[in-house]
Parts: sequence; structure tokens; C-alpha cells
Amino acid sequence: MDISKGALHNYLHSVRRVPDEVVQKVLQYLDESEFREIVQGVDLLKATGIVKESGAIDYSLALQVLALVAGDEYLKNAIIQFCYHEI
Repeated sequence: MDISKGALHNYLHSVRRVPDEVVQKVLQYLDESEFREIVQGVDLLKATGIVKESGAIDYSLALQVLALVAGDEYLKNAIIQFCYHEI
């Protein structure tokens, strides 16, 4: 990954913020199940950009996700059930 041992140490011990380029390199080595194990729930939504670090919702991304529902019957039914029980 072309990261020095010193830089890696600083990233792992929160001495320095991990640059986005390094995160992108690391993500290339993870499959989807490993990624989901690392980030779950709200953290997953933050990682995908739907929820910002401040907790604010990126409405354009959330609406794009909802647009995907039209083509996925399982997801459509899951959202209908969720809305029925939670709202």
C-alpha cells in the first residue's frame, strides 16, 4: 500500500487522521462482508455518505437509495413493512 511503518503507526494510534486516499487503498482489499463487519448501523450510513459526521442526512443520497427500491421487490416490501410498524 506504499505506507511507511511510521505513518501506519500514527494512523493506528490516532496520532494523525487517515487520509482518504489511504482509506480507498485499504477498502480495495476488503470484500463486502468484511466491510459490513467493520461498519454497521449508523456507522455504515456514515461510511456511505448518507449520514454526515455531524449527524445530518444527505437527502440527495437518501432519495437515490429510495429510487433503487422501485427495482427491488424485496427491498420495497421491507420498507413498506418497516413504515407500517414504525410510523
